[in-house]
Amino acid sequence: MNEHPVSSYYCRLTKQSGLIILLLMLITTFQGCGSKEKGEIAPDPEPPAPQPVAPQDEIFYILSAEHSVEFSEFVNGSARRNLSEEDIKDHFGNRVNYFQPDSLRIKQDSLFVYKPFGPEHAYQMKWEDNQLLVRPDQNSEWISWAERAPDSTIHLTITYFKKNVKNLERSYLTGGQQYGLLDPQDLQQRDEDNDSRLIWLVRNAVFTRIKK
Repeated sequence: MNEHPVSSYYCRLTKQSGLIILLLMLITTFQGCGSKEKGEIAPDPEPPAPQPVAPQDEIFYILSAEHSVEFSEFVNGSARRNLSEEDIKDHFGNRVNYFQPDSLRIKQDSLFVYKPFGPEHAYQMKWEDNQLLVRPDQNSEWISWAERAPDSTIHLTITYFKKNVKNLERSYLTGGQQYGLLDPQDLQQRDEDNDSRLIWLVRNAVFTRIKK
């Protein structure tokens, strides 16, 4: 039985209309999504918060130079002759190498002194102008330990001495070293009954600040 032409026409029209409606719905859906995405503006990223700068409460120094300021021999209280660098080993052995610091550390109000062959020493410290003052403990007096130069280097003076005294009854030998400049007159023996000999060495050490 043949299909009626009018019914066939309306059937095709219905199918075509359905397809058109479906296409329109899909287009509308995609357009709606696209316009929503375009309408949203992403906020600018916030700049990173600045990192706090920690205060530099530690300063490090390293030995950069050293030299002799005075090296003399005194006999019975009077200067006899000047000695040379080659004579240091003969009179003091390894004492200069052991006592000479090779680095310093300043942390707030404390000074730490390091030696290549010796123990670490710590002192309470403070600055008075360019003078570095120290004291080993709370009951000690402040003493001048070193000096700060205009180029921020620290200059440390170290005195070494060896004293030999002889008389008719006995003889004795003393020696030592000290930070800071001593007065050789304080160690002289002027008694006519004694025969004294003093070896006197003053050295200057320069410490340069380094970055850690």
